[in-house]
Amino acid sequence: MESYHSGIVVPGISTDAYSTNLPWLQVTEWGKECLEKGEYTTYDAALFLERLRSQIPNLDLIVELYLREALTSFRSGCYLSSAVMTGVASERILILLRDAIYGAIAAEDGKKKFIEKTETQIAKRIYESVMSKIDPVRKQSPESLQDSIGTELDGIFNVIRRTRNDAGHPTGRVVQREEAYALLQLFPVYARGTYTLMA
Repeated sequence: MESYHSGIVVPGISTDAYSTNLPWLQVTEWGKECLEKGEYTTYDAALFLERLRSQIPNLDLIVELYLREALTSFRSGCYLSSAVMTGVASERILILLRDAIYGAIAAEDGKKKFIEKTETQIAKRIYESVMSKIDPVRKQSPESLQDSIGTELDGIFNVIRRTRNDAGHPTGRVVQREEAYALLQLFPVYARGTYTLMA
């Protein structure tokens, strides 16, 4: 039933949309595309999270909570909700990165200034403060990590954040299935990159 609701399979064995041909079912073009995609399947929350945990064993429980909600919303066809929950999970990872940076600051006055700038701020302000600490030392990092900071942290985080902001306010913004799907596919890349940076 979940696959039917998600548009992966539909009743029938012909291309005639008006012919149900029950009890037979057929895989839709969207369903074929889902089967051909990578290892992260958005229709199986348990498998998605299991694979993410295999790559990030210390995955934060709050991240997992909101990501599970995003996956459940997606499977139910609630793409607006899915986009918002993906954004909240993404923001939680940003807060974890902020906390890791705070822990790495040696001077007490430096810690105090940093937490004052980030503790009660919106995600964009936290992000700006985090990047102000990362940018000066970026070139000292391994080359692969330098690349991931630019693409995975900077690029993906901002795509997810902008969509979450648009979808999470009463703007009338509609999120299509393909857009919500793309956010969920990008999320593991962003999460892996950020956790690597924290480490």
